[in-house]
Amino acid sequence: MWLNLLLASCMCCLHVMQTAAPGKAVESSSDVTLTEIQPAARIQLPAAIRAAPAPILEIPLVRISNPQEMSFSIFVSLEWSRPAQRAAGKEKILLGNFTVYPPDRPGNYILRASTTFEKLKALGADLGRDQIVVALEMKRTNPNQPWSPVEVEIGPLRWRSDNS
Repeated sequence: MWLNLLLASCMCCLHVMQTAAPGKAVESSSDVTLTEIQPAARIQLPAAIRAAPAPILEIPLVRISNPQEMSFSIFVSLEWSRPAQRAAGKEKILLGNFTVYPPDRPGNYILRASTTFEKLKALGADLGRDQIVVALEMKRTNPNQPWSPVEVEIGPLRWRSDNS
């Protein structure tokens, strides 16, 4: 019985660790979890958005555990790997950032993405074919203050037009 409980708890944690791993991009329909230990995550940009980029990105913070109410921001970038060069040719363009306030309450945050897509195209990105990911990184608002326990669950990103 104890072995089953241990295995079950390990399997539950495995999902969180996989979604929070900064080196590997998860599917666009996945939730990701950022923590003070794993403050970065990467999400694949859906093919439909690469084919017809939506100008607005909505980032739903569905759950926040921040008992000490540490102030933090989330930085959002688009990463593009040049097909011929892979890691050496990776471009990272800041899409925007926001400070979560109050720091312990979930909510939706909206960023304009159209300029970032234009910059990618100017660099030579073929949005329809190339590998593009959304990179999320949580940073302390005051970098001189040590991290306290923070866990932020981000739901699937929502792309939309100006009209919706």
